[in-house]
Amino acid sequence: MPKRIRKKSISGTLSSDSFADISAGFIILIIGWLLALVNKGGGITVGILLGVYFFIAAFRQLLSGEQPEVKQTEPASYKQNYNINPTTSAPITTGPTIASKLSSLQSKDLKCPNCGSSIKLMDRKCKYCNSSLFPETDLPGPKIFGEVELDQSLRILHPEKGRLDLQVKNRIYYGELWQIKQKANVPWTLTGNYYAGLGVDNGMFLLNWQNRFYLLDSNTPLSDNQITREFAEPAREFAASNQTRDVYFIFNNTRWHLDDLGRFRVELVEGLDVNGEVGTIGRFIHASHQNRILVVEDYQSGGAGQDTLWTGYQIQKSNIEL
Repeated sequence: MPKRIRKKSISGTLSSDSFADISAGFIILIIGWLLALVNKGGGITVGILLGVYFFIAAFRQLLSGEQPEVKQTEPASYKQNYNINPTTSAPITTGPTIASKLSSLQSKDLKCPNCGSSIKLMDRKCKYCNSSLFPETDLPGPKIFGEVELDQSLRILHPEKGRLDLQVKNRIYYGELWQIKQKANVPWTLTGNYYAGLGVDNGMFLLNWQNRFYLLDSNTPLSDNQITREFAEPAREFAASNQTRDVYFIFNNTRWHLDDLGRFRVELVEGLDVNGEVGTIGRFIHASHQNRILVVEDYQSGGAGQDTLWTGYQIQKSNIEL
């Protein structure tokens, strides 16, 4: 915030000297009033002295040319600066990805401890007896869509097209990153939360992030200049408020509400035409307009991901049948 400015003004608050003069004058006035009760002549004398005192005080201030100082507040048009601490250069976790952990365990022949059936590394429950496989498959992974496999069929209720029968073509797991404090020397680390994106027929992408479900059906590549021009300012404002401010921005003649932003690491990719490779770091922006959704994927320079703008719809989990 800018410092308050002290400025000279004729119509301002009283200076300390003027206040002292008036205080002394009131004291003399009270003494004169008390004397007048006892001796009328004494009261008249004090009154004359009081008039002379104030005349001299006023004449002295006029000769000095001094004026009292008052405070001037910031103009109403003052615009807050939403600069935030630079964190893009902060170190990022180098711990093993889900894919690297899977690779180190590929040779293991895992069996269900309850029925003895063969199980896969990412299985959470046995497909034959439905028993829990923890800790036999003690690997991190998404709590939602973590059991979905390639070529599996899904039925999704599209907000405009109705029910669609779709097949999973690829999948990608994201690890959520965060900083304890927004400082350049504070590392980005994994929160322990993982989310899945499923590429399905017709180039659509089904994404879960936290408690939100997006069916994204249109995408276009973005450049760094486009991201800076269209999305950097609202993103900085939102981040500076610790994601508590209602931030809106205009894009393609639509007023979008910024819902979420953050960083991720690609943990696992399977299938064809997946955007990003294991270990790639990226940033995201999620924004909404009614039930329409806008998602920006901004991959770190030098990474293997293509910066992408997705648009689509927010849907409910109940609209997805596995």
